[in-house]
Amino acid sequence: MMSKRGRLLTGLILVALMLMTIGCRKAGDGQAAGPVVPDAPAKAPAPMFPALFNPTNITELMGVLSGLTYTSAFLDAGDEVDQMEIEYQFLGEDTVGGQKVSKVSVRIADGVNPEEMNTIWVDAGGEAVKFETDGAARELWIAGYVFEGSLFLPWVTADLFDVRKALADGRPGYGVEVVDTQQVNFGSVAAKVTTVKVSDEDTGLSVGLWSVADFGSFQMIVATDVDRDDADSGFVFRVTAVVTR
Repeated sequence: MMSKRGRLLTGLILVALMLMTIGCRKAGDGQAAGPVVPDAPAKAPAPMFPALFNPTNITELMGVLSGLTYTSAFLDAGDEVDQMEIEYQFLGEDTVGGQKVSKVSVRIADGVNPEEMNTIWVDAGGEAVKFETDGAARELWIAGYVFEGSLFLPWVTADLFDVRKALADGRPGYGVEVVDTQQVNFGSVAAKVTTVKVSDEDTGLSVGLWSVADFGSFQMIVATDVDRDDADSGFVFRVTAVVTR
């Protein structure tokens, strides 16, 4: 099962690189021979979500959230396939081999395993020092698949597509259009959620619909979907529960 998720992550990386390449212009395209005059630097638009928290490693996540649940799937001709639910919990501090560590759990439920419980002990740098799946010891390197290949996949995707930069830093060349705003309950906390359409301004290529929740002290991407007017395949996810530290 882990190798399957690894292939899915690799596929996302390749797709992201291909999409980002579409918007790149080659020097001299459509121009007469002669010296190439560089374009003036584009002025970055004002960031829409300056306090955006985009967790891509366990140390970042533990510092802000003690609980997180979301569902994800891949779209194939408009149908959701490879559906998965992931639940993260911070379980507190522990000691492994005389070293103080943090203990977390990552529950993964999908079509292969209805219920897989991963318990991982990590050091201050976020490296796994002990790892169990359903109570059985596992090799430590497999924890990377649980984290990067599963738990953090939505936010890694946001980085790959430069969505995080577009939302938080006002990345030049990307358009961000608000399409919906509503109050959403995430279990223990409610937040204002703003859904935006992100697109490449040079090519008009849609980079999907992204929803950002404002939890007061930080903002976080809590859902993504493809623009159904432009595509019927891609990656979608929705956060259903959040517990802040």
